[in-house]
Amino acid sequence: MKNYEALDSDKLLESGWVQTVRHMIPDDTTLTVLRADVTPSFRVNEPPHHPWAAVTQRGDVVATHCDCKAGLGESCSHIGGLLYKVEMIVRVGGARDPACTDVLCTWNEASMKGVQPARVADINFDGDKPKEKVVANNAPARRADPQPVSSDGFEDFLVSLLAASNPVMPVGLSLFSSTSSNFAPKKAVVPSQKVPPGLRSLYRGVEGFNSLDEVYSAATQTMKLDHKDVEHIGNVTKLQSKSLVWYEQRAGRISSSVSHSVLRTSTTKPSQYLIKSICCDRPSNLKTTAIMWGNEHEQVARQQYAEGAISSVHSDLKVNNCGLLIKREQPFLAGMLVSWDGHVGDKVPIKIS
Repeated sequence: MKNYEALDSDKLLESGWVQTVRHMIPDDTTLTVLRADVTPSFRVNEPPHHPWAAVTQRGDVVATHCDCKAGLGESCSHIGGLLYKVEMIVRVGGARDPACTDVLCTWNEASMKGVQPARVADINFDGDKPKEKVVANNAPARRADPQPVSSDGFEDFLVSLLAASNPVMPVGLSLFSSTSSNFAPKKAVVPSQKVPPGLRSLYRGVEGFNSLDEVYSAATQTMKLDHKDVEHIGNVTKLQSKSLVWYEQRAGRISSSVSHSVLRTSTTKPSQYLIKSICCDRPSNLKTTAIMWGNEHEQVARQQYAEGAISSVHSDLKVNNCGLLIKREQPFLAGMLVSWDGHVGDKVPIKIS
């Protein structure tokens, strides 16, 4: 009775550990033997226990047993779970419902008898409901004969279609002679001056040189620029980080952002990271929050600076984007201002004397 009233037995039933209850009525007695497999609550992967209970027709428990250690004393939580499940079955009325084997043909569905054989083409697989759809599909199809269109009418149709499609014209009209003239390609704009090649294209091996001074002398003879080249590079790189020419021309040149590191590194064993950063011709993969915010709001900051308090201090103030500035005498230096009327930027200008 203590195990029957204990909470552990009820937990076994709620957790579903008490499996199917089976019963047996011996011929020589009026007792009913109830049996069920109960899974251990803390060792669910082990074989289940096998409790059983002998009860009278009035529900009195006469004897119990289980193969667990506590059940050897004829009282355990597994026996309590078995009794709880029997009580639940009686309470919900499951014991009064007839078994499926007591009802005739409950496991067989009604079948059709006397089926006549027929060809597959004559069988209606849609059933009775879509008969209207089948009748509609069997109606003879109406086929319209296309009427020829005169050449003048077709030309007028193309012209009206072209006028209605302005400014975006369908490319299919370029296949007809009357409208193909509207799709003439524009003449390519040939730049008046070519951008000088970057320093990476002037690379040569150090074989045949005895010292760095000889390498420097040979390099200065190769990378010569005149005033027009310097001015042209500055004009085509005004978009700075948004221009591919900006990265191409910066590669191999010492800019203001790395000038301090160049002065601090060793000449006999220079920093490999510094060399890679100077020779890289691709955008940086640095995507910090501060850099991304600065790139998005750079134009706004420049406009607020020009229209803010600084405009009241200076007269005829003009704010223009600055491209890559290269020193003509020393073309390996870039981004360093030599002379200016006024400059505002995110890098400190270096005076070269």
